[in-house]
Amino acid sequence: MAPAEAPGPDPEKRVPSDINAAAEDDHAVSKHHIADETGALAASALSSPPLDEAQSRSVLKKLDRRFLPFLCVTYALQFIDKTSLGWTSSIFYFGYLLAEYPGVAVLQRFPVAKFLGANIILWGVILTTTAACGSFAGLASVRFLLGATEATISPGFVVVTGMWWTRREQAGRSALCVSFLGVGSFVGTLLAYGIGHIRGSFSPWRYIFLILGAVTVVCGVVFTLFWPTEQEKVVAVQRVAENKTGTGRSKTFVAAQVVEAARDPAVIILGLVSFVNAIASGGLAFGSLIVQGFGFNPLQTTLMNLPLSTVQVVAQLGAGFLTSKMPGSRLHIATAAMVPPIIGTLLINQLHLDNKWGCR
Repeated sequence: MAPAEAPGPDPEKRVPSDINAAAEDDHAVSKHHIADETGALAASALSSPPLDEAQSRSVLKKLDRRFLPFLCVTYALQFIDKTSLGWTSSIFYFGYLLAEYPGVAVLQRFPVAKFLGANIILWGVILTTTAACGSFAGLASVRFLLGATEATISPGFVVVTGMWWTRREQAGRSALCVSFLGVGSFVGTLLAYGIGHIRGSFSPWRYIFLILGAVTVVCGVVFTLFWPTEQEKVVAVQRVAENKTGTGRSKTFVAAQVVEAARDPAVIILGLVSFVNAIASGGLAFGSLIVQGFGFNPLQTTLMNLPLSTVQVVAQLGAGFLTSKMPGSRLHIATAAMVPPIIGTLLINQLHLDNKWGCR
Protein backbone atom coordinates (compact mmCIF):
# COMPACT_ATOMS: atom_id res chain seq x y z
CA MET A 1 0.00 0.00 0.00
CA ALA A 2 1.47 3.37 -1.01
CA PRO A 3 1.92 6.08 1.62
CA ALA A 4 -1.04 8.44 2.04
CA GLU A 5 -1.07 11.54 -0.13
CA ALA A 6 -1.05 15.07 1.18
CA PRO A 7 -4.44 16.53 2.13
CA GLY A 8 -6.39 17.75 -0.84
CA PRO A 9 -9.86 18.96 -1.62
CA ASP A 10 -11.06 15.37 -1.92
CA PRO A 11 -12.40 14.37 1.56
CA GLU A 12 -11.70 10.72 0.76
CA LYS A 13 -7.96 11.47 0.77
CA ARG A 14 -7.77 13.56 3.89
CA VAL A 15 -5.57 12.41 6.73
CA PRO A 16 -6.24 13.22 10.39
CA SER A 17 -5.77 16.83 11.46
CA ASP A 18 -3.02 15.93 13.92
CA ILE A 19 -0.97 14.63 10.97
CA ASN A 20 -1.73 17.75 8.92
CA ALA A 21 -0.16 19.83 11.66
CA ALA A 22 2.92 17.66 11.53
CA ALA A 23 3.39 17.47 7.76
CA GLU A 24 5.87 20.12 6.64
CA ASP A 25 8.66 20.57 4.11
CA ASP A 26 7.21 18.55 1.25
CA HIS A 27 5.45 15.91 3.37
CA ALA A 28 8.39 15.28 5.73
CA VAL A 29 6.69 14.29 8.98
CA SER A 30 8.21 15.40 12.26
CA LYS A 31 7.06 13.69 15.44
CA HIS A 32 8.02 16.78 17.39
CA HIS A 33 4.76 18.38 16.27
CA ILE A 34 2.58 15.39 17.06
CA ALA A 35 0.44 16.07 20.11
CA ASP A 36 -0.29 12.53 21.21
CA GLU A 37 0.70 8.89 20.83
CA THR A 38 -1.95 8.20 18.21
CA GLY A 39 -0.81 11.10 16.05
CA ALA A 40 2.83 10.02 16.31
CA LEU A 41 1.86 6.50 15.31
CA ALA A 42 -0.05 7.74 12.27
CA ALA A 43 2.86 10.00 11.32
CA SER A 44 5.24 7.05 11.46
CA ALA A 45 2.92 5.08 9.21
CA LEU A 46 2.78 7.91 6.67
CA SER A 47 6.56 8.27 6.54
CA SER A 48 7.23 4.51 6.36
CA PRO A 49 7.95 2.61 3.12
CA PRO A 50 5.03 0.97 1.29
CA LEU A 51 3.51 -1.90 3.22
CA ASP A 52 4.95 -5.33 2.52
CA GLU A 53 2.34 -8.08 2.07
CA ALA A 54 4.29 -10.53 4.23
CA GLN A 55 4.47 -7.97 7.04
CA SER A 56 0.75 -7.35 6.78
CA ARG A 57 -0.09 -11.07 7.03
CA SER A 58 2.32 -11.52 9.94
CA VAL A 59 0.77 -8.69 11.96
CA LEU A 60 -2.76 -9.87 11.15
CA LYS A 61 -1.94 -13.39 12.35
CA LYS A 62 -0.47 -12.06 15.58
CA LEU A 63 -3.50 -9.85 16.21
CA ASP A 64 -5.85 -12.78 15.55
CA ARG A 65 -3.91 -15.36 17.55
CA ARG A 66 -2.63 -13.36 20.51
CA PHE A 67 -4.80 -10.25 20.87
CA LEU A 68 -8.28 -11.19 19.61
CA PRO A 69 -8.66 -14.09 22.10
CA PHE A 70 -8.31 -11.70 25.03
CA LEU A 71 -10.97 -9.41 23.58
CA CYS A 72 -13.24 -12.47 23.37
CA VAL A 73 -12.47 -13.68 26.90
CA THR A 74 -13.08 -10.20 28.31
CA TYR A 75 -16.48 -10.07 26.61
CA ALA A 76 -17.29 -13.44 28.17
CA LEU A 77 -16.25 -12.29 31.64
CA GLN A 78 -18.39 -9.18 31.25
CA PHE A 79 -21.50 -11.22 30.58
CA ILE A 80 -21.01 -13.66 33.44
CA ASP A 81 -21.15 -11.05 36.19
CA LYS A 82 -23.84 -8.89 34.56
CA THR A 83 -26.62 -11.45 34.82
CA SER A 84 -26.51 -12.44 38.47
CA LEU A 85 -27.95 -11.40 41.81
CA GLY A 86 -31.40 -10.23 40.75
CA TRP A 87 -32.14 -6.59 41.68
CA THR A 88 -28.48 -5.73 42.00
CA SER A 89 -28.22 -6.41 38.26
CA SER A 90 -30.22 -3.20 37.77
CA ILE A 91 -27.92 -1.28 40.11
CA PHE A 92 -25.01 -2.42 37.94
CA TYR A 93 -26.53 -0.52 35.01
CA PHE A 94 -26.98 2.65 37.06
CA GLY A 95 -23.22 2.80 37.49
CA TYR A 96 -22.73 1.79 33.86
CA LEU A 97 -25.00 4.60 32.62
CA LEU A 98 -23.45 7.32 34.76
CA ALA A 99 -19.85 6.37 33.95
CA GLU A 100 -20.08 5.58 30.25
CA TYR A 101 -19.89 9.09 28.79
CA PRO A 102 -17.16 10.37 31.17
CA GLY A 103 -15.28 7.12 30.61
CA VAL A 104 -15.39 7.48 26.83
CA ALA A 105 -14.18 11.09 27.17
CA VAL A 106 -11.22 9.89 29.25
CA LEU A 107 -10.58 7.12 26.71
CA GLN A 108 -9.94 9.81 24.10
CA ARG A 109 -7.21 11.39 26.21
CA PHE A 110 -5.18 8.42 27.47
CA PRO A 111 -3.40 5.49 25.80
CA VAL A 112 -6.01 2.87 24.95
CA ALA A 113 -3.99 -0.13 26.15
CA LYS A 114 -3.17 1.31 29.57
CA PHE A 115 -6.63 2.75 30.16
CA LEU A 116 -8.54 -0.39 29.18
CA GLY A 117 -6.06 -2.65 30.96
CA ALA A 118 -6.39 -0.61 34.16
CA ASN A 119 -10.19 -0.74 33.91
CA ILE A 120 -10.19 -4.52 33.47
CA ILE A 121 -7.87 -5.00 36.46
CA LEU A 122 -9.94 -2.64 38.62
CA TRP A 123 -13.11 -4.43 37.51
CA GLY A 124 -11.59 -7.75 38.61
CA VAL A 125 -10.57 -6.36 42.00
CA ILE A 126 -14.07 -4.97 42.63
CA LEU A 127 -15.61 -8.25 41.48
CA THR A 128 -13.48 -10.11 44.01
CA THR A 129 -14.62 -7.84 46.85
CA THR A 130 -18.21 -8.87 46.11
CA ALA A 131 -17.48 -12.07 48.02
CA ALA A 132 -16.93 -10.00 51.18
CA CYS A 133 -20.34 -8.30 51.05
CA GLY A 134 -22.72 -9.17 53.87
CA SER A 135 -25.61 -6.79 53.27
CA PHE A 136 -27.74 -5.47 50.46
CA ALA A 137 -26.23 -1.98 50.83
CA GLY A 138 -22.69 -3.31 50.49
CA LEU A 139 -23.60 -5.53 47.57
CA ALA A 140 -25.43 -2.71 45.81
CA SER A 141 -22.45 -0.36 46.24
CA VAL A 142 -20.04 -2.89 44.81
CA ARG A 143 -22.32 -3.61 41.85
CA PHE A 144 -22.62 0.12 41.15
CA LEU A 145 -18.81 0.47 41.08
CA LEU A 146 -18.59 -2.63 38.94
CA GLY A 147 -20.89 -1.05 36.37
CA ALA A 148 -18.76 2.10 36.38
CA THR A 149 -15.54 0.19 35.68
CA GLU A 150 -17.10 -1.87 32.89
CA ALA A 151 -18.74 1.10 31.16
CA THR A 152 -15.79 1.83 28.87
CA ILE A 153 -14.91 -1.77 27.98
CA SER A 154 -17.32 -2.22 25.05
CA PRO A 155 -16.73 1.28 23.57
CA GLY A 156 -13.00 0.75 24.02
CA PHE A 157 -13.12 -2.55 22.18
CA VAL A 158 -14.96 -0.87 19.31
CA VAL A 159 -12.06 1.61 19.12
CA VAL A 160 -9.53 -1.23 19.21
CA THR A 161 -11.30 -3.14 16.44
CA GLY A 162 -11.26 -0.05 14.23
CA MET A 163 -7.58 0.56 14.99
CA TRP A 164 -6.20 -2.87 14.09
CA TRP A 165 -8.53 -4.48 11.52
CA THR A 166 -9.79 -3.35 8.12
CA ARG A 167 -13.50 -2.98 7.46
CA ARG A 168 -13.57 -6.28 5.58
CA GLU A 169 -12.03 -8.01 8.59
CA GLN A 170 -14.09 -6.32 11.29
CA ALA A 171 -17.44 -8.07 10.75
CA GLY A 172 -16.20 -11.60 11.41
CA ARG A 173 -13.98 -10.61 14.32
CA SER A 174 -16.63 -8.44 15.93
CA ALA A 175 -19.12 -11.31 15.64
CA LEU A 176 -16.60 -13.66 17.24
CA CYS A 177 -16.07 -11.26 20.16
CA VAL A 178 -19.79 -10.72 20.71
CA SER A 179 -20.46 -14.46 20.45
CA PHE A 180 -18.35 -14.86 23.57
CA LEU A 181 -21.19 -13.26 25.49
CA GLY A 182 -22.94 -16.56 24.86
CA VAL A 183 -19.78 -18.49 25.66
CA GLY A 184 -19.54 -16.56 28.92
CA SER A 185 -23.12 -17.46 29.75
CA PHE A 186 -22.45 -21.12 28.92
CA VAL A 187 -19.26 -21.32 30.98
CA GLY A 188 -20.77 -19.27 33.78
CA THR A 189 -23.75 -21.61 33.93
CA LEU A 190 -21.55 -24.69 34.24
CA LEU A 191 -19.32 -22.91 36.76
CA ALA A 192 -22.29 -21.88 38.89
CA TYR A 193 -23.76 -25.38 38.72
CA GLY A 194 -20.47 -26.97 39.78
CA ILE A 195 -19.77 -24.49 42.55
CA GLY A 196 -23.34 -24.91 43.76
CA HIS A 197 -22.33 -28.37 44.99
CA ILE A 198 -19.32 -27.13 46.99
CA ARG A 199 -19.65 -27.48 50.74
CA GLY A 200 -16.82 -25.32 52.10
CA SER A 201 -16.10 -22.47 54.48
CA PHE A 202 -17.97 -19.94 52.33
CA SER A 203 -21.33 -19.85 50.65
CA PRO A 204 -21.13 -21.16 47.05
CA TRP A 205 -21.91 -17.76 45.53
CA ARG A 206 -18.84 -16.24 47.21
CA TYR A 207 -16.57 -18.74 45.47
CA ILE A 208 -18.02 -17.68 42.12
CA PHE A 209 -16.96 -14.06 42.58
CA LEU A 210 -13.55 -14.95 43.99
CA ILE A 211 -12.79 -17.12 40.97
CA LEU A 212 -14.19 -14.71 38.37
CA GLY A 213 -12.46 -11.73 39.98
CA ALA A 214 -9.06 -13.45 39.96
CA VAL A 215 -9.47 -14.52 36.32
CA THR A 216 -10.48 -10.97 35.32
CA VAL A 217 -7.41 -9.44 36.99
CA VAL A 218 -5.12 -11.87 35.16
CA CYS A 219 -6.93 -11.10 31.90
CA GLY A 220 -6.39 -7.36 32.41
CA VAL A 221 -2.66 -7.81 33.01
CA VAL A 222 -2.23 -10.05 29.96
CA PHE A 223 -4.38 -7.72 27.83
CA THR A 224 -1.94 -4.88 28.53
CA LEU A 225 1.19 -6.98 27.97
CA PHE A 226 0.02 -8.50 24.68
CA TRP A 227 -0.52 -5.12 23.01
CA PRO A 228 1.24 -4.91 19.61
CA THR A 229 4.81 -3.60 19.51
CA GLU A 230 5.56 -0.14 18.10
CA GLN A 231 6.61 -1.57 14.72
CA GLU A 232 3.52 -3.76 14.58
CA LYS A 233 1.36 -0.74 15.38
CA VAL A 234 2.84 1.14 12.42
CA VAL A 235 2.15 -1.80 10.10
CA ALA A 236 -1.38 -2.10 11.51
CA VAL A 237 -2.07 1.58 10.82
CA GLN A 238 -0.83 1.16 7.25
CA ARG A 239 -3.13 -1.85 6.88
CA VAL A 240 -6.26 0.02 7.99
CA ALA A 241 -5.54 3.11 5.87
CA GLU A 242 -8.08 1.74 3.37
CA ASN A 243 -10.82 2.36 5.95
CA LYS A 244 -10.32 6.12 5.42
CA THR A 245 -11.49 6.82 8.97
CA GLY A 246 -8.24 8.30 10.30
CA THR A 247 -6.41 7.29 13.44
CA GLY A 248 -6.57 10.46 15.47
CA ARG A 249 -8.82 10.70 18.52
CA SER A 250 -10.33 14.17 18.78
CA LYS A 251 -9.96 15.83 22.17
CA THR A 252 -12.21 18.76 21.29
CA PHE A 253 -15.96 18.75 21.91
CA VAL A 254 -17.80 20.14 18.87
CA ALA A 255 -21.45 20.88 19.60
CA ALA A 256 -22.31 21.10 15.89
CA GLN A 257 -21.26 17.48 15.43
CA VAL A 258 -23.59 16.39 18.23
CA VAL A 259 -26.49 18.29 16.66
CA GLU A 260 -25.71 16.80 13.25
CA ALA A 261 -25.68 13.27 14.68
CA ALA A 262 -28.90 13.89 16.62
CA ARG A 263 -30.65 14.93 13.40
CA ASP A 264 -29.38 11.99 11.36
CA PRO A 265 -32.31 9.59 10.71
CA ALA A 266 -29.96 6.59 10.70
CA VAL A 267 -28.64 7.50 14.15
CA ILE A 268 -32.17 8.02 15.48
CA ILE A 269 -33.44 4.69 14.13
CA LEU A 270 -30.41 2.74 15.35
CA GLY A 271 -30.71 4.38 18.75
CA LEU A 272 -34.39 3.45 18.93
CA VAL A 273 -33.65 -0.16 17.95
CA SER A 274 -30.90 -0.37 20.58
CA PHE A 275 -33.23 1.08 23.21
CA VAL A 276 -36.05 -1.36 22.46
CA ASN A 277 -33.65 -4.31 22.42
CA ALA A 278 -32.17 -3.18 25.73
CA ILE A 279 -35.63 -3.22 27.31
CA ALA A 280 -36.11 -6.84 26.28
CA SER A 281 -32.57 -7.79 27.29
CA GLY A 282 -33.07 -6.19 30.69
CA GLY A 283 -35.71 -8.79 31.44
CA LEU A 284 -33.05 -11.48 31.15
CA ALA A 285 -31.54 -10.17 34.38
CA PHE A 286 -34.54 -11.75 36.06
CA GLY A 287 -34.63 -14.76 33.74
CA SER A 288 -33.78 -17.14 36.57
CA LEU A 289 -36.87 -16.05 38.48
CA ILE A 290 -39.01 -16.59 35.39
CA VAL A 291 -37.63 -20.09 34.83
CA GLN A 292 -38.10 -21.00 38.50
CA GLY A 293 -41.72 -19.96 38.09
CA PHE A 294 -42.15 -22.95 35.78
CA GLY A 295 -41.35 -25.26 38.69
CA PHE A 296 -37.62 -25.91 38.26
CA ASN A 297 -35.32 -25.98 41.29
CA PRO A 298 -32.35 -23.53 41.51
CA LEU A 299 -29.76 -25.92 40.04
CA GLN A 300 -32.10 -26.96 37.22
CA THR A 301 -32.80 -23.29 36.57
CA THR A 302 -29.07 -22.68 36.23
CA LEU A 303 -28.73 -25.44 33.64
CA MET A 304 -31.68 -24.05 31.67
CA ASN A 305 -29.38 -21.22 30.56
CA LEU A 306 -27.33 -23.65 28.45
CA PRO A 307 -29.75 -23.82 25.46
CA LEU A 308 -30.05 -20.02 25.48
CA SER A 309 -26.26 -19.65 25.47
CA THR A 310 -25.81 -22.16 22.67
CA VAL A 311 -28.37 -20.46 20.43
CA GLN A 312 -26.77 -17.10 21.18
CA VAL A 313 -23.31 -18.26 20.08
CA VAL A 314 -24.57 -19.94 16.89
CA ALA A 315 -26.79 -16.98 15.93
CA GLN A 316 -24.09 -14.36 16.46
CA LEU A 317 -21.43 -16.29 14.57
CA GLY A 318 -23.91 -17.02 11.79
CA ALA A 319 -24.98 -13.38 11.52
CA GLY A 320 -21.36 -12.24 11.45
CA PHE A 321 -20.48 -14.76 8.74
CA LEU A 322 -23.45 -13.75 6.56
CA THR A 323 -22.70 -10.06 7.04
CA SER A 324 -19.09 -10.51 5.93
CA LYS A 325 -20.15 -12.52 2.87
CA MET A 326 -23.15 -10.40 1.87
CA PRO A 327 -22.25 -6.68 1.78
CA GLY A 328 -25.14 -4.35 2.53
CA SER A 329 -27.14 -7.02 4.34
CA ARG A 330 -26.64 -5.89 7.94
CA LEU A 331 -30.08 -4.40 8.50
CA HIS A 332 -31.83 -7.33 6.81
CA ILE A 333 -29.97 -9.85 8.97
CA ALA A 334 -30.57 -7.82 12.13
CA THR A 335 -34.28 -7.62 11.34
CA ALA A 336 -34.50 -11.37 10.68
CA ALA A 337 -32.71 -12.05 13.96
CA MET A 338 -35.53 -10.32 15.86
CA VAL A 339 -38.20 -12.74 14.64
CA PRO A 340 -37.32 -15.84 16.76
CA PRO A 341 -37.25 -13.88 20.06
CA ILE A 342 -40.66 -12.41 19.25
CA ILE A 343 -42.04 -15.91 18.62
CA GLY A 344 -40.48 -17.20 21.84
CA THR A 345 -41.92 -14.33 23.86
CA LEU A 346 -45.39 -14.98 22.45
CA LEU A 347 -45.12 -18.68 23.33
CA ILE A 348 -44.08 -17.91 26.91
CA ASN A 349 -47.04 -15.57 27.23
CA GLN A 350 -49.62 -17.90 25.67
CA LEU A 351 -48.62 -21.40 26.82
CA HIS A 352 -49.99 -22.78 30.08
CA LEU A 353 -47.66 -22.79 33.10
CA ASP A 354 -47.82 -26.59 33.22
CA ASN A 355 -46.25 -26.74 29.77
CA LYS A 356 -42.60 -26.41 30.84
CA TRP A 357 -41.03 -27.38 27.52
CA GLY A 358 -43.37 -25.58 25.11
CA CYS A 359 -43.77 -28.60 22.84
CA ARG A 360 -47.50 -29.34 23.03
